[in-house]
Amino acid sequence: MNLPEMPSSLIVVGAGAIGIEFAYFYSVLGTKVTIIEMLDRILPVEDREVSETLAKSFKKRGVEIHRSGGRIGKTRKRWCNCNNYQRW
Repeated sequence: MNLPEMPSSLIVVGAGAIGIEFAYFYSVLGTKVTIIEMLDRILPVEDREVSETLAKSFKKRGVEIHRSGGRIGKTRKRWCNCNNYQRW
């Protein structure tokens, strides 16, 4: 990737293989990464044990993971509902 400057923070929507790869890549480079996953765990197509181990590893790296549609923050006076990716 050839970016003019490294982002200080990044939100990755979706915790499948590609989203996890991007999250890892940027976290290693020092970017604060937040992962948003609609389902109850990251890498949902893998074994639960793999998902849980990777989630623990990301937590140690400082990567935030929001699963199962919890509210993550307030932006422009609207809440983001990650459960169905709508704003209200």
